[in-house]
Amino acid sequence: MKNPNKFLLTLALFAASMSVAYAETPAQLKTTIETFAHGGTGTLTATVSGNTVTVTGNVTGVKNSLYLDFDAGVTVLWQASYEGYGRVYFFSFLPLL
Repeated sequence: MKNPNKFLLTLALFAASMSVAYAETPAQLKTTIETFAHGGTGTLTATVSGNTVTVTGNVTGVKNSLYLDFDAGVTVLWQASYEGYGRVYFFSFLPLL
């Protein structure tokens, strides 16, 4: 590697740009989604009906990725536009038997 310091700086900047949010229940998902600092323009709205969370809205110029983990049995219906450098990642963890 020609310049390891440049690589480490790039890696550090990449890691610093990542924002991670965790939630499990539908109510926690709603709060997490609606208060997440995406770094762009616009808003996301989440509504809860039983174990289903529906996300609507339009966000552009996103800089941060949103990571959501939620309990088995929770459904997320993503109907929002989330455009920019950031992404939305969904994780549903099954309980160990």
